[in-house]
Amino acid sequence: MNTYRCGAYRGPICDIAAESDEKAMQLYIENGDWRLADRTNFVTVITQEMIGGKLSGKRSTHFVMVEPPEPDCIQFFDHEWLPMGGADVCLHCGCRRTITWTRDMRRSVEYMNA
Repeated sequence: MNTYRCGAYRGPICDIAAESDEKAMQLYIENGDWRLADRTNFVTVITQEMIGGKLSGKRSTHFVMVEPPEPDCIQFFDHEWLPMGGADVCLHCGCRRTITWTRDMRRSVEYMNA
């Protein structure tokens, strides 16, 4: 198992033991507070392997999309989304879900409670 230094814009820098830089990036995202309350967050993570406690020359950049958790619907119901005016609205609780696409074709989701 190798050690990788991981960091992101406005994020902490930490050393993570993992099998690969991809796995280190996943652990970095899973253990961080990247979820915005109501919309998709795009995080750029940089990983660099450490050898003998020093940074190696190989750096990797990972572009990660972190989806927001879907808010709960009213008790005993799952959301039933109905398209309305550019957004989806839940028939049970009135929550709005807007799905848009970025210029580089990444899906972005935003929720607004009624």
